[in-house]
Amino acid sequence: MIFYIFTASEIAHGVLIEQLQQMQIPYSARVMTDSSFPSFSIRNYGEVLVAEKEGESLKELFGQLDTQDYTVRLEKGKGSSKQWFTRLLAVYAVVISLVCLRYWYMVETGNDSKNFDIQWEDNNTLLLYYSKEDGSLLSSHQDANYDLNFEQSNVYARGGEQVSRSMDDNEDGMFEYSAYYSQDRQLVGELWDLDRNQIADMYWTLLASGDTLRFNDTNQDGIWELQR
Repeated sequence: MIFYIFTASEIAHGVLIEQLQQMQIPYSARVMTDSSFPSFSIRNYGEVLVAEKEGESLKELFGQLDTQDYTVRLEKGKGSSKQWFTRLLAVYAVVISLVCLRYWYMVETGNDSKNFDIQWEDNNTLLLYYSKEDGSLLSSHQDANYDLNFEQSNVYARGGEQVSRSMDDNEDGMFEYSAYYSQDRQLVGELWDLDRNQIADMYWTLLASGDTLRFNDTNQDGIWELQR
């Protein structure tokens, strides 16, 4: 089961993400720019997914927020809707069988891994990697439209703290944006590939002294120029 949290505005979305990070609650988030799926409402700005086991932490979190900005539902997954499932079969009748076979193969071979347990959740749109050593979540990968291209990937430290988030908005297999976090959940770096050619254009990082280093690669030769 998954908690679906729909946010009413960009501000509410940002506040929720910040609170989840501060409370070290694993999540997957997306901005909803269209209504391709019937369960998405165009009145909502974004959607955040949280595992059912984090229910008590969510209850504590929402005690601190204006609940009018959020709609929370606990569901098995959007794919359980009969209408949505019927439309999916009508459009992807052949493709879905191949995709399911591919997912099964990935999970079966992945669970033979020495270090990872691999699970699919949210109707096979959320791929989770857990440590076999201590059961901690190590990474999560969102594939909302079943094309094996992940729109968002998150990496977590052993203690559960998120250390990075990468976005592939156009699903070409290359990340256009990455964010990096410290152990105390501060944003300590960002990287952009604005022209999507796999050569980063801009990067900044926060030093222990509190100073910020900024880099550009204006001539796209793969070598940073320090911005002063």
